Amino acid sequence: MGKRLKRNKVFIGPFNTAGFSGTLTKALKSVGVNADFVSWKNSDHPFNYGVDKEMWLFDHNPSFKIMGKNQNYWFNQVLIVAQFIKMTFIYNTFIFIKPVTFFRNNKDLYFLRLFRKKIIFIFAGCNDRNPDFIPEDQEYICHNCCDKVKQVDNWCDRLDEKKKRVQWFEKFANKILAFDDNASYLKDKGKQLWISAAVAPPPENNYMDKYKQDKIVICHLPSNPLIKQTHIIEPILRRIEKEENVEIIIKKNIWSRKKMMDTLERSHINIDALGGMIFGTIVLEGLCRGTVGLASYPDWISKHYNVDPVVGITKDNLYEILKELIRKRALLERYARRSLKAYNKYFTYEAVGTYYKEKLELK
Repeated sequence: MGKRLKRNKVFIGPFNTAGFSGTLTKALKSVGVNADFVSWKNSDHPFNYGVDKEMWLFDHNPSFKIMGKNQNYWFNQVLIVAQFIKMTFIYNTFIFIKPVTFFRNNKDLYFLRLFRKKIIFIFAGCNDRNPDFIPEDQEYICHNCCDKVKQVDNWCDRLDEKKKRVQWFEKFANKILAFDDNASYLKDKGKQLWISAAVAPPPENNYMDKYKQDKIVICHLPSNPLIKQTHIIEPILRRIEKEENVEIIIKKNIWSRKKMMDTLERSHINIDALGGMIFGTIVLEGLCRGTVGLASYPDWISKHYNVDPVVGITKDNLYEILKELIRKRALLERYARRSLKAYNKYFTYEAVGTYYKEKLELK
């Protein structure tokens, strides 16, 4: 008899940016991978994404301090170490969203490597993005970013340190899930695996019925208006609003998940972002609801898809593209059907789970 293959048991967490840890867990489970999304007990979970397991921590707001730290800080340090040791016995594969691991100083990575655990990092967003990724592309987000606080927080003013930090995490990784601009600082490009994100299937409704309506609904639901370039998108939408029979919806503050999904269900067009960066999860949520996503779509992104998930836009052509889609309803509906096809091909739980199961060699 041949040697029996050891099954993976996969830890995903403890962080959950944009619900990615939770949806990745569901995607892997859908194809038979034994995976858990595990988070800290006192962590906030936007939109109540939920977890599979929670690791206990005391509340951070006790009445007095010891050695300059609140009294529960010291208890929590013991709990973190104890729960980390427990997890190393349960799981043999660990998937983290950089830079969050068990320990704040990330020293737990040395122990995971010592015990030959498979370590997979998710590099996502500005924390790893290289501002010089495409220096000649003036559309690229880092040449147009208005969020000064985010630039400082993500070391955009200290690029040498940022690069060294990325490469420090790289040395522990078996694989790194990242878009190309988040993987630019890697020494070993062979470790990179293009991120594929899943979103939950929507309720069973015929979303194509909305294309029988007279009025086109266009939404722009930015998570961060400064990054999404809302200051460029909104004036174009207001101009369109005056010229055409449309309804314009622009998110100005924090909305509930239900309000977000209800808006996508009734919208025909969802404008995500300019800036030459990957389209957001909100686009995927729209695709499966028959909503056409408009987003930056340069060649370094489009080469990864045989069925285009979005209609590519720039700040110079957004107005003309919107006018064309409003006036050519057959074209808009054709793009909507393509959106559904792209969702089924790339972004269902089963499609994403199969992709990672194969690429990460998870049994």
